[in-house]
Amino acid sequence: MKIETQYPFTKTQFNGLNQDEKAAILSIIDYVTGETPSTINDEILSRTLNLWRSTGLCVPEEEVGDNLHGAVRYKYSAIYSPASAAAEAELASQGVNIPDDCSLRVVIDASFEDATHVAVIDEKQLACYEHHQSNAWQFHFENLAAMAREFLRIKQTLIAKVLARHTIFIVMDGGLVQEVRDIPPDVEVQVIDYDTEGADHLNVSPLDGEACVLTEYSS
Repeated sequence: MKIETQYPFTKTQFNGLNQDEKAAILSIIDYVTGETPSTINDEILSRTLNLWRSTGLCVPEEEVGDNLHGAVRYKYSAIYSPASAAAEAELASQGVNIPDDCSLRVVIDASFEDATHVAVIDEKQLACYEHHQSNAWQFHFENLAAMAREFLRIKQTLIAKVLARHTIFIVMDGGLVQEVRDIPPDVEVQVIDYDTEGADHLNVSPLDGEACVLTEYSS
């Protein structure tokens, strides 16, 4: 039988996190409360993050309020929304123009009876960079480290996929590309030819690490 502790999320757990993980937890707290706490202790952490403690329910009974559906939706959005915002901030620091080149939006189809679906879409590029589904009673965290890891997974996945869209790969096995025209700004085209016979110079394929002839085109 599992014994519930008074404080499932503690200062000791927080102190054991690295700086990125601490920043993730503080981002979630800021999203929930609207401010970054001046003090971190067991009571503040466990009260603020109570929605994600393990209970076997969609949400803890005291978090239901008058709208269970809304509580389930918030349970996901309070992780995904600040993680998406953190991804946008990191992308901006790497030169991606927010929101002209990228505008992330979290879309949630919440359910307290079946799986909840979460998608993070790019409204500018009409692309989906993250899709998650789980039952709300399974979306919980045993400790702060697990919560921070999920936040950072979402953030890093979004960053990687947004940046990856700037490279278009054309895979060939023999043949010759004469030219590539009308490449959009900030987009690079890489032609990967695995027919290396007679090639003067070989490259390592960015797709699978195999030998290839790699030709790059950009605007």
